[in-house]
Amino acid sequence: PFREGYWMEKIKKTLQNADMVLTVSKSNEKIIKKMEVDSVKVLPNAYSKDLFYFKNKEKCRSKLSFPHNRKIILTVGNLVGVKGYEYLIRAIEIVREGYPEIVCFHLGSGSLEIPLKNLVMDLDLGDHFKFLGRKPHNKLVDYFGAADFFVSSSLSEGNPTVMFESLGCGKPFIGTRVGGVPEIINSEEYGLLCEPKDEKALAENIKKSLEKDWSNERILEYSEKFRQEEVGKKLLSLYNQILDR
Repeated sequence: PFREGYWMEKIKKTLQNADMVLTVSKSNEKIIKKMEVDSVKVLPNAYSKDLFYFKNKEKCRSKLSFPHNRKIILTVGNLVGVKGYEYLIRAIEIVREGYPEIVCFHLGSGSLEIPLKNLVMDLDLGDHFKFLGRKPHNKLVDYFGAADFFVSSSLSEGNPTVMFESLGCGKPFIGTRVGGVPEIINSEEYGLLCEPKDEKALAENIKKSLEKDWSNERILEYSEKFRQEEVGKKLLSLYNQILDR
């Protein structure tokens, strides 16, 4: 409903007749309210503390056989157009000139895998952008642990769960100003944002992140409010509000 007018019209009456509509961001809320929906509540996505938590960087790199002497960026997502990976690859090309030790590891798969791999080859980035394929969700914590920070180049989002997982691992989120992302990354203590489809701006934020002294402790403290247990309490409260009517 947030991308196509056709579907917005299809579900308009359903939303209008609901006792309450839950959505993951204030940006979504604005769109829903334009459909003359009164009872809209915002509840962000959450992450599992059992699966995502802080781990020692050097131990994770040894476990995954990652290099210890390089700056490692992690990105996770399907290799599809809306994820904007072409812009991230081109940003890495820019960053490499001043930071030859940088390497970006991608986890995931998708329909654009071959074209994106070809782009990496064409730009001679084989040593700086590596595709690792899909990994089990319960193994991602080691990859977050091994990374210096997480990067997203998405062109559109609601409120990406991977953002909360990154924060839950104590890692800053370097991304694009889309959907509900700016509502969560609302301070440069937690990450840096730029407009989508801008590889130069993304490259600048990656450079800043490589130089910045991030506080893992501060990020972890902030992430606590997005744990499943905490968001679950708020969800239960909203259900009870409906039952009490």
